[in-house]
Amino acid sequence: MTVLHPTRRGPVTLVTGVGVWSAIRLLARCVGRPRILSSAGMLAVLTVVAVWTVLMWAGFALLFLPNLTGLSYSPSVSYGSLNFLDALYMSGMSLTTVGFGDVVGGTDALRLITVLEAAAGFGLITAAITYVLSIYPLTSQLSSAGWVSASRRRSTGGVDARTLR
Repeated sequence: MTVLHPTRRGPVTLVTGVGVWSAIRLLARCVGRPRILSSAGMLAVLTVVAVWTVLMWAGFALLFLPNLTGLSYSPSVSYGSLNFLDALYMSGMSLTTVGFGDVVGGTDALRLITVLEAAAGFGLITAAITYVLSIYPLTSQLSSAGWVSASRRRSTGGVDARTLR
């Protein structure tokens, strides 16, 4: 499983990381500030976690979507026509384990999906914290190495000090 391994990447992590790096590199070139690149690593990590969250949220919403009529709705809240936004709402409340109680599973299957999504939400939060804590030292080291390299080039008139040896 590549989710919790700091030196391996799955397809979502790879595509997201490359996309963030490309965007930050383009931004750094456009504004003429290469120092912006030092924030690309942590921004990529946070973007990967956000993408995981959105994909899980939308995936469970797709499970709720065909079963919206099987949900029990609070009589104190008025609901219009049931659509994908209602499925996203139910999924978001389950994934984040907030569960306001205004919409609940009306069948055993929907209650089971809700419990599974809450457990997956806990797993997602745990995985995100673990991932950030395992990747952060690597991104800090790369950022520091880039800063040291740039300092050496400035102090030697644009030539890397290692090539002078």
